[in-house]
Amino acid sequence: MAAFEDKVQALVDEVYREWQKEENKNKSKWDILDEFSAAHQIAVVLGNFNYQVENGGLEQWIYNGYFRDDAEKLIEYLEAGAEFDERCRTILDKIYKLDQYARETDCDRYGNYSDPDDEDGDRNFIGDMINCGAFDTWYYEHCGKDDWWKVVSGIIDKTEGRESAPVRRDEQGGGNAALSHPLRVYIENVHDDRIGGFTMPLPTTPGEAGKQLLKLNDVDIAATIMKLHAVCGDGNMFQAAGNLKMLFNGHDRDYLLLAGRDNVCLSPAIEAYKRGTETSAFISSTMKSSEERPDFIAFAVRVHNRGEDGITGDLVELNGKALCANTSRHAVAPDRIDAVFLGGATKSYDLWSWAELPQYARDDIKDYKSHFPNSGLAEAAKRCASFMGANEAAGETVGTDTFLQKANAAFMSAAQNPQPDMIRVANEAAKEILARGDADVYRLAPEGAVKLAPIEAARAMCFAEHRELAVKREDFAGLDNWSKRAANKLLRRNERGERDKIKHKGEEL
Repeated sequence: MAAFEDKVQALVDEVYREWQKEENKNKSKWDILDEFSAAHQIAVVLGNFNYQVENGGLEQWIYNGYFRDDAEKLIEYLEAGAEFDERCRTILDKIYKLDQYARETDCDRYGNYSDPDDEDGDRNFIGDMINCGAFDTWYYEHCGKDDWWKVVSGIIDKTEGRESAPVRRDEQGGGNAALSHPLRVYIENVHDDRIGGFTMPLPTTPGEAGKQLLKLNDVDIAATIMKLHAVCGDGNMFQAAGNLKMLFNGHDRDYLLLAGRDNVCLSPAIEAYKRGTETSAFISSTMKSSEERPDFIAFAVRVHNRGEDGITGDLVELNGKALCANTSRHAVAPDRIDAVFLGGATKSYDLWSWAELPQYARDDIKDYKSHFPNSGLAEAAKRCASFMGANEAAGETVGTDTFLQKANAAFMSAAQNPQPDMIRVANEAAKEILARGDADVYRLAPEGAVKLAPIEAARAMCFAEHRELAVKREDFAGLDNWSKRAANKLLRRNERGERDKIKHKGEEL
């Protein structure tokens, strides 16, 4: 982390620690901030703005209440910064436009308003009126770099020592009243100061989340990934073939595996650092709050050996919040996007013109490809390797059974009748385990775990209710047998794991 970012983060951490004290937990953000210096206030306001925009765009900053709570101070700080950095002026222009639409629409705390001319009476959002997407693209390109923190540090140095006027509260005590700046926000009297409060400091080292990260060393990666597909959810088994083929056909060393009940996404790790990719969007939307989606777990997959007899390597559990922060902070924006239209015509766009492209034009695009600067990707690769290495160093090496039990926890707890001492298995996998006699399979019924007879394998997925199936923890060997057989089948290998000699003409693995 750059020295300037360290300086800002240290100030934010001081405020956050004070806010976490028991006697302060019911206070609003500005009740706490008024007790700190101008430097602390700048760090929190601009730090929150940066984190919100980088993780969910300007719309997220508005919707989460920061526009209502922080706009006056944000303008004050950006005006100071605009004296020596033009980027501050660009951000200010967008905030002033927000003010105009906020006054015209009489929006509420979260930027929502009712249009009297809308017969349906639907609620609208002021962020839709200012092209937040184009601003986000500009911000990622020009402010999502280490030198932006140098600007924030400069604003702190410029403002430090000058008394910072307290923020005037509305009657509910939670945010901006009529502002002395041109900005004037009309709000509903909603008292929920913590929505627009501090952005939680994201853990930047693996151990800060308070949970021990686990890792597996020198394992059969294909079989282990199949087991993760089986123990993380019912809705992701169809992705197993694509994930394994990507792994065997690829040449990358480091991969990310994001596992949940509905999705198991495997991709080269560098894809997470490319803005606009599916992996980057998946992490930003899903992994940014482990409290919102506790069923998702992130893993690093590091390949050591890739050959005809299989792939071996390590799997390391990752801190999901730290992953989101790291990929967001060091992401690389494309410098060119090449589009192919339905009629066959092609056209290249720079980042700004691509963001401004209207929806009707996008509907005519058949395919597109983003091109990223080599220098940016090289730097992102270094950041990625450093992050993966830190998690690996902090991880505790365990056996596969312990590793899978932790991965299975959310899937099991979501069952109608959970049995924490068992391993819940996706129905498709359980059906084959039962049919092939790999292990006993149990139905999680209200009266407890009910053992199924092998003949019931054919109808295991047809129960009207209580369809969740599980195996006992002592039957991990049976799950191993199924995973190896399933991986070999998907990769067209025989029971010994050897590649089949016969392939259809033109068919690839």
